Amino acid sequence: MRKKAREMKWALRMFCGKYRVLYPLYFRLFEKKWFNRIHQPNPDIVIEGFGGSANSFAVYAFEAAQPKKLKIAHHLHITAQIKDAAKRGVPVFLIIRNPVDAVTSLLSRDYYPSARQGFVDYFKFYKDILPYKENLLIAPFEVLTSDIASLISQVNEKYGTTYATTLNMAEKGLKCLKTEGRSDVSAMPLRGREGLKKEAGRKVA
Repeated sequence: MRKKAREMKWALRMFCGKYRVLYPLYFRLFEKKWFNRIHQPNPDIVIEGFGGSANSFAVYAFEAAQPKKLKIAHHLHITAQIKDAAKRGVPVFLIIRNPVDAVTSLLSRDYYPSARQGFVDYFKFYKDILPYKENLLIAPFEVLTSDIASLISQVNEKYGTTYATTLNMAEKGLKCLKTEGRSDVSAMPLRGREGLKKEAGRKVA
C-alpha cells in the first residue's frame, strides 16, 4: 500500500510538473520547505535534468566559477520551468544521462518508488521537452562530468551570455560536493551509497 501511494504521488508530481500553473500547487502541498528554498521564478539560467544525472555537481561547479551570485533554477526535476525558460529565451542547461544509470542512481535513494516508475518518469520527462530542443543547451552526462567548462562556453555562444569558466571547474564542483553541503541541495553522497547502487542495479537489470 505504501509503495502504491508513493508511486501515485510521484505520478502526480510528474503530471503537475508539466504545467506552469500546477507545479507550484503540488510543491506547496507536498514539498513546501524544499520549494521555498530553491524555487526561482525569474532565473538567470536553468540547470536541470532528470534526477540522478549529476545535477548537484553541475550547479556547484557552475556557481563556483561565477564572480557573482546568480539566480539558478535547479533541482525541481520538472519540465515546466524548462519549457517556460525556453519560451522566454532564458538559458537552459539540460543534462541528459543514460536512463539505466540515472534510474539506478535514483533507486539508491530511499525516497524513489521503483525502477518501473523511474523509467516511466525518465521518458516522460524528456519527451515533454523535446519540442523545445532547439532552445536548450544539451549537456551529455559524460561531457558534463569531464569537461563542464566546454559546455558553459557553448552556453555563452548559444545565448550571448558571459558566464565565467575555469580550467578546474570540475575539481571545484567535486570539492563543493564533498565539503560545502548546503541546506538547499542534498548533494552529499549517502553512507553506503555504493552498496545501494549495486542493489538498485539488480532491480533495474
